[in-house]
Amino acid sequence: MRPLFAGAAIAQRRGRELEVRRLLLDAVRREPSNAQAWLRLAIDALGLVDRTGAEAAARRALALDPRNPETLRAAESAVALAAPPEDSPTATGTPLAG
Repeated sequence: MRPLFAGAAIAQRRGRELEVRRLLLDAVRREPSNAQAWLRLAIDALGLVDRTGAEAAARRALALDPRNPETLRAAESAVALAAPPEDSPTATGTPLAG
């Protein structure tokens, strides 16, 4: 697992987002019960504003490691990303009475 995480970190520093995603997906395929792999995938998806991916990976990480504060933060961020404030029916404002 470490080589995949190291490769993803190097790819991240080099700005190779598709390679980062590929390496992290490989990590979760190899060890689907590794909460750290799912957490890293969730954080990557959050950075790419991938709502669906972030939420799915965060849920899996949370299911595997529900007491990890970093996992909890990632899950909260994924939920917030999945329902951004601008999508709220009240986000349009109210008309001014004149």
